[in-house]
Amino acid sequence: MNARKNTEKITVPKQKRSMDTKKTLKSTAKRLFSEKGYHNTSSNEIAKAASVSIGTFYNYYNDKKEVFIELLHDYCNGIISHIKICPIGDADDIISLIGEYIENVMNAHDASKGFHCEMVSLIYTDIQIREIMDGYEKAAMINIEDILRLNESHLKIKDFKVPLLYI
Repeated sequence: MNARKNTEKITVPKQKRSMDTKKTLKSTAKRLFSEKGYHNTSSNEIAKAASVSIGTFYNYYNDKKEVFIELLHDYCNGIISHIKICPIGDADDIISLIGEYIENVMNAHDASKGFHCEMVSLIYTDIQIREIMDGYEKAAMINIEDILRLNESHLKIKDFKVPLLYI
């Protein structure tokens, strides 16, 4: 259990060594979450596997959930950032762009199958994780809707709100 007092602050790395330590903690946590599962991984295990003290872990994170949430944001931002919202030449180009987005989602899943499985399972047991994922899903749907609106003249679709009814 973390003994951090509420008044204590988390370290925001500024020097290369600190940034490297945090990066190592994140990559180690992601590997352990992927291999052992979220519930079977402890903060102590993350610190030990990253070759740092538990105190160092707590300098950067309050608990393992905080690391998981940061990894989740990294994962989802990596997918969302590939959506290009711009006018496109014709309907075939729009289909290609949306196809690229779907391919990016699938590639992200393939690159981190274990982490993806943990993320999906936590959606059903952790409301905070679910809310984060809902936010990213909404952002992705809004981005796709914006692409369709910007390219409306090339499409037969006129009701762009239909896909958003499912959110």
